[in-house]
Amino acid sequence: MTGAKLSDFVQDKPTTNLIQKPKAGFAEPLIAGVEVTSLSSGKDDRGQINELLTTRDGPIEPIVHVYQITAAAGSVRAWVFHRNSDDRLAFTQGQFRVVLYDLRPDSPSLGRLNVF
Repeated sequence: MTGAKLSDFVQDKPTTNLIQKPKAGFAEPLIAGVEVTSLSSGKDDRGQINELLTTRDGPIEPIVHVYQITAAAGSVRAWVFHRNSDDRLAFTQGQFRVVLYDLRPDSPSLGRLNVF
């Protein structure tokens, strides 16, 4: 777009509380080291926005990998073992069941199962 001027753009109508952070809750005791945080999201007549990662709530360690995964309806993407890993999972569309099992021998939550 060449020759664009500020006056070529239409101002959005004011939106209040476009980004809303719901409270995450989980009834069972979580596996040691597991944190559950709801995504901040907002929606208006133009569409939706989902905040996947922010440092607003505090610093985070460097990101090593970012993946986008799709799964066909009714499919199963099964067990993955990580000896040492900090993963962030962000689900923005569809319905998912995530199962975590703690098999770390030195963990205070050894043998605990979390189903989200």
